[in-house]
Amino acid sequence: MSKDKRQKIWNEIKITFSKIKEIHSAHQITSTNQYLSLTPITSADEDNAYSDMLKFALSQNKTNNIAITGPYGSGKSSVLQTFQKKNPQWKYLNISLATFKDDLEVENANSKEIEIEAIEKSILQQLFYSVDQKTLPRSRLKRIVTVKTRELIGNTLFIFLWAFLTLFVFFPQSIIFDKFSILASSDQLAITTASLLFLLFCIVGLFTGIKYIEKLKELKLKFQDTEITLNNDQVESILNKHLDEILYFFERTDFDVIVIEDLDRFENSEIFIRLRELNTLINNSKQVNRPIVFLYAIRDNMFKDKDRSKFFDFIIPIIPVINPTNAYDLIRKNYINKESDSQLHDEIEDVFLHQVSLYFDDMRLVINIFNEFKLYVKKLNNPNLNKNKLLALIIYKNYYPAEFANLHSNKGEIYEIFTFKKKNIISNQLERIKHEIVTLDEKIQASQLEKIQTITELRKLYVYEILKRYPNITGASNNYNYIRSTSYLVKLKIGDSYLDHNNLITDENFNIIQNSDNIEWFVEITDNNRRTNIEIQNSQDIKFNFQTIENIVNNTLSYKERETRIKNHETTNRGKLLEQKQGLVNKKNSLQLNTLKELLSKDSSEEFFNSENHPPLLQFLIREGYIDEHYPDYISFFIDSVINITERDYAQRVVNHINSDFDITLTNVEKILEKYLTPRQFLHTSILNFSLVDFILENDDKFNDHYNNLFKLLSNQDERSFQFIFEYIDREKNLPVLINQIVKSWQTFFEHIHTSMADEKVESFLLLILKNLEKENIPLLNKDDILKNYLSSKSNFIEYIKDAYSTEQEILNFLQLIKPVFEYLDCNNQNDVSIFNEICRNEYFKFNGKMILQIIYINNEDQKVDEIQDIFASKPYGFLQDFAPDYLKTQVDQSISHFFEEVYISSSVNLSENSDNFIKLINNEDLDKSHKEWLIKNNDVQIDSLSDVHEPQFWKLILTNNIVKPSWDSLISYYQYIENTLDNVIFNYINENNMLLKEQEISDTESNKSIPDITKEFEVALLESDSFSEIAYEAISIARMFDYPSLNLSSLSNSKISILINAKVLLLTPENIEKLRHKSINYVRDLLIQYLSLECSELTEDLVLEKPEYELILQSSKLTYAQKLIIVQKLGISFYQESNIQTTINEIFKTNNLYIPADYINSFFAKTLSNQIRVKLLIGEIPNLDNSNISILLNMLDEPYSSISITGNHTLSHSDLNENLTDTLRKAGYINRVRIHEKSFLGIKSKSKITFTTKS
Repeated sequence: MSKDKRQKIWNEIKITFSKIKEIHSAHQITSTNQYLSLTPITSADEDNAYSDMLKFALSQNKTNNIAITGPYGSGKSSVLQTFQKKNPQWKYLNISLATFKDDLEVENANSKEIEIEAIEKSILQQLFYSVDQKTLPRSRLKRIVTVKTRELIGNTLFIFLWAFLTLFVFFPQSIIFDKFSILASSDQLAITTASLLFLLFCIVGLFTGIKYIEKLKELKLKFQDTEITLNNDQVESILNKHLDEILYFFERTDFDVIVIEDLDRFENSEIFIRLRELNTLINNSKQVNRPIVFLYAIRDNMFKDKDRSKFFDFIIPIIPVINPTNAYDLIRKNYINKESDSQLHDEIEDVFLHQVSLYFDDMRLVINIFNEFKLYVKKLNNPNLNKNKLLALIIYKNYYPAEFANLHSNKGEIYEIFTFKKKNIISNQLERIKHEIVTLDEKIQASQLEKIQTITELRKLYVYEILKRYPNITGASNNYNYIRSTSYLVKLKIGDSYLDHNNLITDENFNIIQNSDNIEWFVEITDNNRRTNIEIQNSQDIKFNFQTIENIVNNTLSYKERETRIKNHETTNRGKLLEQKQGLVNKKNSLQLNTLKELLSKDSSEEFFNSENHPPLLQFLIREGYIDEHYPDYISFFIDSVINITERDYAQRVVNHINSDFDITLTNVEKILEKYLTPRQFLHTSILNFSLVDFILENDDKFNDHYNNLFKLLSNQDERSFQFIFEYIDREKNLPVLINQIVKSWQTFFEHIHTSMADEKVESFLLLILKNLEKENIPLLNKDDILKNYLSSKSNFIEYIKDAYSTEQEILNFLQLIKPVFEYLDCNNQNDVSIFNEICRNEYFKFNGKMILQIIYINNEDQKVDEIQDIFASKPYGFLQDFAPDYLKTQVDQSISHFFEEVYISSSVNLSENSDNFIKLINNEDLDKSHKEWLIKNNDVQIDSLSDVHEPQFWKLILTNNIVKPSWDSLISYYQYIENTLDNVIFNYINENNMLLKEQEISDTESNKSIPDITKEFEVALLESDSFSEIAYEAISIARMFDYPSLNLSSLSNSKISILINAKVLLLTPENIEKLRHKSINYVRDLLIQYLSLECSELTEDLVLEKPEYELILQSSKLTYAQKLIIVQKLGISFYQESNIQTTINEIFKTNNLYIPADYINSFFAKTLSNQIRVKLLIGEIPNLDNSNISILLNMLDEPYSSISITGNHTLSHSDLNENLTDTLRKAGYINRVRIHEKSFLGIKSKSKITFTTKS
């Protein structure tokens, strides 16, 4: 071997050694306090409260029986251990008694005594076995003593020497000694020495023998056929029997305090009595001569009453370390915390720990539970196990170890619960569900039998029967006689209240009737005559209850039952019933898959547990699912045989609802399904695995329940399920099966895709789905029109869908299933025009302006877009008629209201449809009323006649908006439609169009020919209305047909009446005179003036006028004086005498160059007070009067005129009037010698007086 090679080998050895050293010296992580001992601890009294109290008790004289009390697990032993450690000045002896006796053991007096003897024996044994044999050399209680080798050698040598000395002393000449030369030649001194040694050996042997015999309890001596037994035992208490031994024990030992624990477990107070007696004897014994204290550790309720204070000299209570209120905190602090094991801390649910802590009250048990729990976790070494369920089983194991042991033999309560009782609860719930399904079926069938469709109709039947009982009143009477008539009210009385019998079918009123036991028709007298008695023919029927009505209407079904049937028959409620039924069917089908926890939660009323066999802890753990069907996984090891460890971990993770990677390879899928995974597990996302799903999809016939639940899981809208679907599809395996079944199971599948993915991803994914989706499943993808709405928003649909379907027919077949409504649809390729028109022909587009224009544009490429838009905006409907393809025209006419809503109204600008299209739209029965009204208000057009519009309900709006040419025929048609009344529409229309209407004669209308009576009535209504403007009213009067002998003028204004008079609408008739007179006598005057001829022949006896009316006529400037004279002459002196216009009449005479008759003048003078007026009149009439009449008239004047009639000379002051009077009288020859006198003042002459002489 070369040197280099040896060096290389040496280097490798050095490197390897260094690595080994590094590994060996690496820091080793050890777990501290992994487990806790169940023994008492010596640090339980940190504040020394218990120690101080116990020290005080021990320091007291004659305090020889001390009790430390507390519940099991409260820490009594730990307190005692702590005290002993801290107080070594006392010598302690600990005696612990425990029992595991069978609770079912029959107890009697004899067994109690046996038990006490066993306790005494145990106490005695622990006393004496606490020290070695040498300490109690004189004790008769023997035990096996281990002999040391040197003692054995010493004893053997002692016996050998003793035997040798015996032979040597008694047989010195024996042949044996001859062989030993030294012995054979021994002298007397040797013999003497040997004898003394022999004597010494005998003494020691005798002492030892006596000492042994002293310890014997029984000695049997047998001589030939005789046996002698020496026995000093007495039948008495073991403690009493061995009292001397006990005293001897305390004499030989230095124990001061005897600690006795667990004595209370025997539930026997007699032993306390005996121990107290024993303590008294010990302390009173001179042999012991020191105080001995018995310290008992017992539970609080060992003594039922206050007797315990008699047994003990001092009692120290121990507050429990653990109880249900603080158990959680102690567990989190000492056992399950982040510091010791953060993973375990996180896996144990806080809620579970809180709940289960309510059952903890024993510290030792809690310690052992968590010791075992940590051991199980470590040994099972399966991170997929649910630690909560494991802890639950360990808790159950510690509380009920025998029951837990039975689980390994398929026995016990848990096994019975999950094997048999679970089947019972499933069976009971199945029966209940079947009964509910039958009940729902009955409701559904019953709803189909009800002929009444609505609750309102049903209530009318019952209300009708109530109204049939309305009181038939035949008369009324009082105590004395029959009354022909009286006032009364009929009311429907329900209990103490009254209902409006005209409104009984409302919910409120009908519910009152339905719930009332007393219904009565009540007749109330309203004329305050309390003695009136009403006679009712059907008095026996007016009092009843609702049940009576129900029996009359239907004697087999109550109202409530029929109402329920109707509600169930309604589409919504029927759907709810069917949903309820389907829910029950689904619940029934999945019941076998439910865990026991799920079954119990569904029916909390189920009496499942038996309180005698199922303790509360077990009930809690099972109800909450901490002990479930998979409990065997938590109490045994896994053996890798049928499935491998990876598959086991996967199965356990599924059972515990822990998610795994999707791509874990599973080779024994069928075995996993058969042995570990039931269909129920397929309802949680932890099951999701590519290999498993591949197998299920390929073997759905064999694993049908698994298959169904898998797709329930995949369709649960969980994010993980959705993620699995996408990743599985990316593998491009089993796509048709998966996609079609997903769509069947998850009908909102596309909605989830649409809302959770980017737009580009949605498009590609949808194409992938459509390529693999069967035709019959396409509608399922369109749940709630989600696919329809998505595609409807795609303007590039034609280009997009060609990636999924290659032919036009396939696209149309798809559209027929989805029925999209495209907001807008592109057609950028001439080859796509055909499919574009087919889509539009099938109405797969929205009627909006943009889409309508697109259709027109695609089919009219020679038209410019801007021109199309402008014309379309001004007359959308007319433009469609001219340029749209036939299918679009048909669609618009068939959906005219929709077209208006979506297109027409929003697209219109300066609307100007021609009259023909306007009338066509208005007369279209399919166009909504609101749209027609909008069209009337917004279209700038005028139609020829109102009758062109077939629906009179729109006439009002047409007239209001003035879109009909003015004509009396249109107005008369409208007048007839509104039941021969005038309204503001007519008023406004005539006011606005009076100029054109004035040019038309009502007599020339078609209405006058067809409906002359209504036409005349219309004209009269117009003439009698005061709601027109004066111009319009004048137009009406001009266009009228007739003059009227009588019209109702009460509502007309003054101006309107004047128009009627001036237009000679009113004839000169007594009726019109009378009506005008009520308005104003001025109108009477005006009417007469309009009709009076020159001869005034119209003033007949039939035409009666009143004096004021004649006076106005005579005062009018519109009559000639000749006409007035004729009237005055017809009226005569009587009218003149009563008239207030005598001056006017006088003027009439004068204007006609006639003298006023003397009697008229006399009448005038009699009524006129003014001399000047009368003198003026007299001057003009003197030529027509004789002297006698002149004298009479002069006498009627005041002075100085009255004295003129006296013959003789007279003087009058000068005035023009007096000068004219005297001149006229002179000319008439009534006076003579008339002279006018003058006077001069400041050179100015003036006439001063007139003198004359009256002739005789």
